[in-house]
Amino acid sequence: MQILKDNVKGQILEAAKRRFKERGFDNTSIKDIAEDAKISVGNIYRYFKNKERLLEELLLDLEADTKQIFLNLLDDKNDGNTSDLVEQLNHEIVRLVTEYHDELFIMLNCKNKGQFIRFKDEVMRLFTTKIERMAEYYGIKNPDKILCGAVATAMFEGCFYIVRESNLEDLKNNLKLYRLTLLKDIDKQFEEVAKKVEGKDSTWIG
Repeated sequence: MQILKDNVKGQILEAAKRRFKERGFDNTSIKDIAEDAKISVGNIYRYFKNKERLLEELLLDLEADTKQIFLNLLDDKNDGNTSDLVEQLNHEIVRLVTEYHDELFIMLNCKNKGQFIRFKDEVMRLFTTKIERMAEYYGIKNPDKILCGAVATAMFEGCFYIVRESNLEDLKNNLKLYRLTLLKDIDKQFEEVAKKVEGKDSTWIG
């Protein structure tokens, strides 16, 4: 009986994934999903309380994997190697797109949903902490949390804009160009900020 239940649940999730990708979350009804899954609407409600809960389940693995990436960044104590950080992020983003292509497409087009907002807030909290530690590594004492959050947000939003707008074939190259255009020598930029904050640079006007 448990195998049967798992199979039905899988049918529902696959049907929801197809519908959400093709028509969007807001334009898909439970009835649409039931038709695609070839089961009754009532049967869907046996597995999922509502459409939002179905979306949550569909994105569960992607969210867990993404959070783990940023937890791993925090575990990495080499806060001074910013080039490696950016390279690692690019590598992980390509992997996520390859493994969770449909789920990522759905998530990025549900960016105003409470679930995505909570998920993004948690990821940004972790990433901002990493940026703060990097700033401290380069000699910036008590780095401003707002500024560190702004840096983290810019990197996050820039990367995920590229993910949303690029096809898989162009993704690696676009991420590389983004890194070279915006993030090249970011470690040197941290060092320059540290000098200015500490008053070591006489040209600094603050």
